Amino acid sequence: MKVKKEIRLFYSTSLTEGVSEFELSAEESHHVTKVMRCQQDDLIHVTNGFGTLIEGVIFRLHKKSTLIKVVKLLAQNPPESELTIAISPTKNMDRFEWFLEKATEIGVKRVIPMLTDNSERKVIKKERLIKKMISAMKQSGRLWLPELSEITPFEEILSLGIKSKYIAHCHNIDKQHLKKSFKDISLVLIGPEGGFTKMEVELASENDFVGLDLGAYRLRSETAGIVACQLFA
Repeated sequence: MKVKKEIRLFYSTSLTEGVSEFELSAEESHHVTKVMRCQQDDLIHVTNGFGTLIEGVIFRLHKKSTLIKVVKLLAQNPPESELTIAISPTKNMDRFEWFLEKATEIGVKRVIPMLTDNSERKVIKKERLIKKMISAMKQSGRLWLPELSEITPFEEILSLGIKSKYIAHCHNIDKQHLKKSFKDISLVLIGPEGGFTKMEVELASENDFVGLDLGAYRLRSETAGIVACQLFA
Protein backbone atom coordinates (compact mmCIF):
# COMPACT_ATOMS: atom_id res chain seq x y z
CA MET A 1 0.00 0.00 0.00
CA LYS A 2 1.36 3.44 -0.93
CA VAL A 3 0.57 6.41 1.26
CA LYS A 4 -1.11 9.27 -0.58
CA LYS A 5 0.87 12.52 -0.57
CA GLU A 6 -1.85 14.49 1.23
CA ILE A 7 -1.88 12.10 4.19
CA ARG A 8 0.01 13.39 7.24
CA LEU A 9 2.36 10.54 8.01
CA PHE A 10 4.15 10.25 11.34
CA TYR A 11 6.57 7.72 12.78
CA SER A 12 6.63 5.87 16.09
CA THR A 13 8.65 2.96 17.44
CA SER A 14 5.92 2.51 20.07
CA LEU A 15 3.47 1.33 17.43
CA THR A 16 3.62 -2.42 17.89
CA GLU A 17 1.28 -5.24 16.97
CA GLY A 18 -1.94 -5.30 18.95
CA VAL A 19 -1.60 -1.96 20.79
CA SER A 20 -4.72 0.18 21.13
CA GLU A 21 -2.83 3.35 22.02
CA PHE A 22 0.73 4.62 22.03
CA GLU A 23 2.75 7.78 22.50
CA LEU A 24 4.70 9.73 19.90
CA SER A 25 8.25 10.72 20.71
CA ALA A 26 9.10 14.27 21.78
CA GLU A 27 10.40 15.02 18.28
CA GLU A 28 7.29 13.69 16.51
CA SER A 29 5.03 15.37 19.08
CA HIS A 30 6.73 18.68 18.34
CA HIS A 31 6.10 18.08 14.64
CA VAL A 32 2.43 17.33 15.32
CA THR A 33 1.83 20.36 17.52
CA LYS A 34 4.17 23.08 16.24
CA VAL A 35 4.78 22.22 12.58
CA MET A 36 1.57 20.57 11.41
CA ARG A 37 -0.54 22.38 14.07
CA CYS A 38 -2.78 19.39 14.61
CA GLN A 39 -5.58 19.55 17.17
CA GLN A 40 -6.98 17.07 19.67
CA ASP A 41 -9.33 14.55 18.00
CA ASP A 42 -7.61 15.05 14.61
CA LEU A 43 -7.02 11.90 12.58
CA ILE A 44 -3.43 11.17 11.59
CA HIS A 45 -1.54 8.24 10.07
CA VAL A 46 1.42 6.59 11.75
CA THR A 47 3.93 3.96 10.64
CA ASN A 48 6.51 2.08 12.69
CA GLY A 49 8.93 1.69 9.79
CA PHE A 50 8.26 -2.05 9.66
CA GLY A 51 5.40 -2.07 7.17
CA THR A 52 2.57 -1.15 9.55
CA LEU A 53 0.28 1.81 8.88
CA ILE A 54 -2.54 2.86 11.19
CA GLU A 55 -5.11 5.58 11.30
CA GLY A 56 -5.23 7.10 14.75
CA VAL A 57 -6.92 9.89 16.65
CA ILE A 58 -5.01 12.41 18.76
CA PHE A 59 -6.34 11.67 22.26
CA ARG A 60 -3.92 13.82 24.25
CA LEU A 61 -1.97 16.60 22.59
CA HIS A 62 1.35 17.69 24.09
CA LYS A 63 4.53 19.05 22.52
CA LYS A 64 6.65 16.39 24.27
CA SER A 65 4.34 13.39 24.46
CA THR A 66 1.25 13.04 22.28
CA LEU A 67 -1.05 10.09 22.92
CA ILE A 68 -2.59 8.37 19.89
CA LYS A 69 -5.51 5.96 20.00
CA VAL A 70 -5.62 3.44 17.15
CA VAL A 71 -8.76 3.73 15.04
CA LYS A 72 -7.95 1.12 12.42
CA LEU A 73 -5.14 -0.84 10.86
CA LEU A 74 -4.62 0.22 7.25
CA ALA A 75 -1.67 -1.90 6.14
CA GLN A 76 0.85 -4.48 7.25
CA ASN A 77 3.08 -4.81 4.20
CA PRO A 78 5.89 -7.34 3.71
CA PRO A 79 9.38 -5.92 3.01
CA GLU A 80 9.46 -4.12 -0.33
CA SER A 81 13.10 -4.95 -1.05
CA GLU A 82 15.79 -7.45 -0.14
CA LEU A 83 18.63 -5.25 -1.34
CA THR A 84 21.52 -4.41 0.98
CA ILE A 85 23.94 -1.68 -0.08
CA ALA A 86 27.36 -1.61 1.61
CA ILE A 87 28.89 1.75 0.79
CA SER A 88 31.90 3.71 1.98
CA PRO A 89 30.76 7.02 3.55
CA THR A 90 31.95 10.09 1.68
CA LYS A 91 34.26 12.66 3.26
CA ASN A 92 31.55 15.27 2.73
CA MET A 93 28.71 14.03 4.94
CA ASP A 94 26.12 16.05 3.02
CA ARG A 95 26.67 13.74 0.05
CA PHE A 96 26.32 10.60 2.19
CA GLU A 97 23.17 11.95 3.82
CA TRP A 98 21.80 12.65 0.34
CA PHE A 99 22.47 9.04 -0.64
CA LEU A 100 20.68 7.71 2.46
CA GLU A 101 17.66 9.91 1.80
CA LYS A 102 17.38 8.76 -1.82
CA ALA A 103 18.01 5.11 -0.96
CA THR A 104 15.17 5.34 1.57
CA GLU A 105 12.85 6.95 -0.98
CA ILE A 106 13.70 4.33 -3.62
CA GLY A 107 13.39 1.50 -1.11
CA VAL A 108 16.22 -0.70 0.16
CA LYS A 109 16.31 -3.16 3.03
CA ARG A 110 19.62 -2.24 4.61
CA VAL A 111 22.56 0.15 4.28
CA ILE A 112 25.96 -0.77 5.70
CA PRO A 113 28.49 2.08 5.98
CA MET A 114 31.71 0.31 4.94
CA LEU A 115 35.31 0.91 5.99
CA THR A 116 37.81 0.14 3.20
CA ASP A 117 41.52 0.80 2.59
CA ASN A 118 40.75 4.03 0.72
CA SER A 119 37.93 5.26 2.97
CA GLU A 120 38.24 8.94 3.81
CA ARG A 121 35.68 8.86 6.63
CA LYS A 122 35.94 6.36 9.47
CA VAL A 123 33.30 7.74 11.87
CA ILE A 124 29.60 8.48 11.35
CA LYS A 125 26.88 10.00 13.53
CA LYS A 126 24.34 7.22 13.24
CA GLU A 127 21.54 8.93 15.18
CA ARG A 128 21.62 11.98 12.91
CA LEU A 129 21.63 9.77 9.80
CA ILE A 130 18.63 7.76 10.99
CA LYS A 131 16.69 11.00 11.51
CA LYS A 132 17.42 11.91 7.88
CA MET A 133 16.15 8.50 6.77
CA ILE A 134 12.98 8.76 8.86
CA SER A 135 12.22 12.13 7.29
CA ALA A 136 12.74 10.66 3.81
CA MET A 137 10.50 7.69 4.62
CA LYS A 138 7.67 9.94 5.78
CA GLN A 139 8.05 12.34 2.85
CA SER A 140 7.96 9.53 0.30
CA GLY A 141 5.09 7.69 1.96
CA ARG A 142 7.01 4.45 2.41
CA LEU A 143 6.26 2.18 5.35
CA TRP A 144 9.66 0.52 5.68
CA LEU A 145 12.65 2.27 7.22
CA PRO A 146 15.92 0.75 5.94
CA GLU A 147 18.18 -0.70 8.59
CA LEU A 148 21.33 1.38 9.07
CA SER A 149 24.27 -0.62 10.42
CA GLU A 150 27.24 0.62 12.36
CA ILE A 151 30.30 1.38 10.24
CA THR A 152 31.71 -2.04 9.34
CA PRO A 153 35.15 -3.17 8.10
CA PHE A 154 35.25 -4.49 4.53
CA GLU A 155 36.47 -7.92 5.66
CA GLU A 156 33.47 -8.41 7.96
CA ILE A 157 31.04 -7.64 5.16
CA LEU A 158 32.64 -10.33 2.99
CA SER A 159 31.63 -12.95 5.53
CA LEU A 160 27.91 -12.07 5.55
CA GLY A 161 25.81 -15.10 4.74
CA ILE A 162 24.17 -13.68 1.62
CA LYS A 163 24.07 -15.79 -1.54
CA SER A 164 23.76 -13.20 -4.29
CA LYS A 165 26.47 -10.54 -3.89
CA TYR A 166 28.33 -8.12 -6.13
CA ILE A 167 31.20 -5.66 -5.90
CA ALA A 168 31.26 -2.61 -8.18
CA HIS A 169 34.82 -1.72 -9.21
CA CYS A 170 36.94 -0.20 -11.99
CA HIS A 171 39.75 -2.78 -12.20
CA ASN A 172 40.41 -4.89 -15.29
CA ILE A 173 39.14 -8.02 -13.60
CA ASP A 174 36.23 -10.15 -14.81
CA LYS A 175 32.91 -8.46 -14.12
CA GLN A 176 29.37 -8.32 -15.45
CA HIS A 177 27.84 -5.24 -16.99
CA LEU A 178 25.08 -3.81 -14.84
CA LYS A 179 22.38 -4.34 -17.47
CA LYS A 180 23.27 -8.03 -17.78
CA SER A 181 23.30 -8.77 -14.07
CA PHE A 182 20.71 -10.78 -12.21
CA LYS A 183 17.66 -9.14 -10.73
CA ASP A 184 17.86 -11.05 -7.44
CA ILE A 185 20.84 -9.10 -6.12
CA SER A 186 20.87 -9.12 -2.33
CA LEU A 187 24.14 -7.28 -1.63
CA VAL A 188 26.11 -4.71 -3.61
CA LEU A 189 29.40 -3.19 -2.45
CA ILE A 190 30.12 0.42 -3.43
CA GLY A 191 33.63 1.70 -2.73
CA PRO A 192 35.02 5.11 -1.70
CA GLU A 193 36.06 7.92 -4.03
CA GLY A 194 39.45 6.26 -4.53
CA GLY A 195 37.76 2.97 -5.36
CA PHE A 196 38.48 -0.50 -4.04
CA THR A 197 42.08 -1.66 -4.10
CA LYS A 198 42.91 -4.54 -6.40
CA MET A 199 43.59 -6.68 -3.33
CA GLU A 200 40.11 -5.94 -1.98
CA VAL A 201 38.50 -6.90 -5.28
CA GLU A 202 40.49 -10.15 -5.40
CA LEU A 203 39.55 -10.91 -1.79
CA ALA A 204 35.88 -10.31 -2.58
CA SER A 205 36.16 -12.64 -5.57
CA GLU A 206 37.59 -15.35 -3.31
CA ASN A 207 34.45 -14.92 -1.17
CA ASP A 208 32.09 -15.49 -4.11
CA PHE A 209 31.41 -11.85 -4.99
CA VAL A 210 30.82 -11.14 -8.66
CA GLY A 211 32.42 -8.05 -10.20
CA LEU A 212 29.93 -5.43 -11.31
CA ASP A 213 30.52 -2.95 -14.15
CA LEU A 214 28.58 0.30 -13.70
CA GLY A 215 29.48 1.62 -17.14
CA ALA A 216 32.21 3.46 -18.99
CA TYR A 217 32.29 6.53 -16.73
CA ARG A 218 33.67 6.91 -13.23
CA LEU A 219 30.81 7.64 -10.82
CA ARG A 220 30.94 9.26 -7.44
CA SER A 221 30.26 6.86 -4.59
CA GLU A 222 26.79 8.18 -3.83
CA THR A 223 25.87 8.19 -7.54
CA ALA A 224 26.99 4.58 -7.95
CA GLY A 225 24.95 3.67 -4.90
CA ILE A 226 21.83 5.29 -6.32
CA VAL A 227 22.28 3.50 -9.67
CA ALA A 228 22.36 0.16 -7.84
CA CYS A 229 19.36 1.08 -5.69
CA GLN A 230 17.29 2.19 -8.66
CA LEU A 231 17.90 -0.96 -10.68
CA PHE A 232 17.73 -3.62 -7.98
CA ALA A 233 15.60 -2.33 -5.08
